[in-house]
Amino acid sequence: MSRQLRKRKVVEAAPAEAPPISKKIKKDVPRPAAPHRRSWKKGSETVHSLSNMPLEIIYEILGYTPTDGLISLAPTTKGFRLLLMTRRSYSLWKESRQFVKGLPDCPSFLNEIAYANLCFQTFCHNCLSPNIHDVLWTLRVRTCKKCHNTLLIESDHPDFVPFWRVFYHAPFIFKPSSVRWDTGVSRIFNQSDLQTAPLTATGTTWMNWTEEQKRLSNEIKMWADACEQWHASYLQSCKDELDKIKKARLFTVIEKLRDLGWDEDLKDMAKASEEAETPHPLLDFKQVKQTRPLTDKIWSNMQDEVITFMQGWKDKRLVKARYKLLESCIGSLREAVKQFEEDLGGFCPNIRDIASFPEFREIIESPSDVTVTDLTFHALKEKLVDLVLQQRQEQKVLIHQLIERKALVCSDCKMIFKDMSEQYDDPLCHFGFNTRVIITDRTITLDTSYEDMLTLILELDPWSCDTLNVQVALIKHIIQFYGEDCTSVTADVLDANDIRLCCRSPQCHKELGTARVILSWRAAIRHFVKYHSKILESKAALKRALTTVDPVEAKQIVPLEVAAKEEKHLSGLLMVTCIKCPSNMWCGTKDEVKEHMRDHHDIDKPTETDVHINEADLVSDSTFYLLSELASRYQRSVATTKIKKRREQDHGPDLFRPSDVYVAGTLCADS
Repeated sequence: MSRQLRKRKVVEAAPAEAPPISKKIKKDVPRPAAPHRRSWKKGSETVHSLSNMPLEIIYEILGYTPTDGLISLAPTTKGFRLLLMTRRSYSLWKESRQFVKGLPDCPSFLNEIAYANLCFQTFCHNCLSPNIHDVLWTLRVRTCKKCHNTLLIESDHPDFVPFWRVFYHAPFIFKPSSVRWDTGVSRIFNQSDLQTAPLTATGTTWMNWTEEQKRLSNEIKMWADACEQWHASYLQSCKDELDKIKKARLFTVIEKLRDLGWDEDLKDMAKASEEAETPHPLLDFKQVKQTRPLTDKIWSNMQDEVITFMQGWKDKRLVKARYKLLESCIGSLREAVKQFEEDLGGFCPNIRDIASFPEFREIIESPSDVTVTDLTFHALKEKLVDLVLQQRQEQKVLIHQLIERKALVCSDCKMIFKDMSEQYDDPLCHFGFNTRVIITDRTITLDTSYEDMLTLILELDPWSCDTLNVQVALIKHIIQFYGEDCTSVTADVLDANDIRLCCRSPQCHKELGTARVILSWRAAIRHFVKYHSKILESKAALKRALTTVDPVEAKQIVPLEVAAKEEKHLSGLLMVTCIKCPSNMWCGTKDEVKEHMRDHHDIDKPTETDVHINEADLVSDSTFYLLSELASRYQRSVATTKIKKRREQDHGPDLFRPSDVYVAGTLCADS
């Protein structure tokens, strides 16, 4: 069918009554929106104006352009691309290399344009991904990670089998390999080199090709080494140039902030950056570290954010200065207290409590322009004695009130308290009232209180009885075995009863085997608090772990308890040292030292009996009782000697009086 016939049939098929579309109606018909075209910047107008110039002038201008400039100019317009890709422009590319310092000459296996593209165009040769700065010079390719398998091939890959003949002839680079157990490396080839290889050639053709590949490989190796050196220096020069622009932009920002009154904080920033050997903190802002000059418009957009950052830095600087000032003042206070500690009766609260006194707090929180030394606190020497005595009296009364009403247990050392004045001159000697804390979060703000700052600096909590608690469930459960009322029973009533308890916990059964732990009611409390604290968390487990002993057997236990108590008083409570340890550094009671020598020196192995007697109704020596929270080993030894001499005067040599470690009177008055 001819074209005229088809045209005629189409015309005849059209409806006759369809009115022709007038021009006026055409104008009213909405047209589709034109596609958005990128508007050229003001600087790009120069590129368009060059196309109207004579070619001689264009070539003269391009003759002074370096290679990286030509490669950037080529994709601007189609006209320039056609102009720079012609044979006539070949000399331009060749002459442009002289403006690039250190760039090696173009090799014989690449043309000028391909060489310039390899050196300066930072796009992947396959997918055109930008910012690809790693060049494989030996393989003459620039590739991203995604296109690695597309442009390159490894010798360990199965697809390399057809190209085994060129394994020793084609250019390659090494790569660590877990497959090649003999050499530990594999080879990577450019697939274009393998595709052009004469795989089926034989005889003279193959020999000529191998000789040519040998010469080419040597040339590529020398050229690749030179290019790698040049490329490293080129990237470094580019980095230095960009850093120079960044520093100029940063300097402009600093000058503007200095005009706004942030000079002191800027000096602190520079000092911190120099000490830590890190970039300037202002370079954390994306707007500050850009590689272009700073204009007034850009500064107006970023000013609020930068000032907010400067305010935060100022707060940190003030907090840091406050912390250092408090730390210095507390150090001076510590030196002052050491000088007149003897005037406080041999005992002094730790620095944490002294610093909390209002009179000392006023000096510690002095302004930074006031110099505070240890001599500054000497004026408060007499007042400190009165403050310490008053505080000790208040604390002692508080502890006595607590002990009289409750059976208290220290959550740190598991020691059960009675009125400590019966064993020691001062119940405040227990170290648990000032608990050491492990600081995990040292975040400090301007709103951090003075007390919290002291805790951070000294790593000590203030004096408190919060470490003491009442084991109500254990006490009630034990009293039930005696058939007494928990709200009215006293210690004397329980002492008069001959009932003995037995520990059936898995831990004791595992350690003692057939032996049993027979306990009085006092010893049962101490035993479970010290060794089975987890059992106390469950009432059901506590009921299973504690039972009564047969009355006949309980009467047989009483003489053994008395003998054990006497033996303990005669041999167990004086502090001795281990002669086997270096410098006699390990010390304790005689029983503790014997156990230590048995475990660590295999000396004096203990014998086992069918019945295990617990160390009931006894308090160990000064292991848990110190004269000072920060007392040294020498101070502890001196304190122990003083206590021993005082007790020898009252009760005779080498004897410690019997002492109950449980509260006398009502047991659970506040339960």
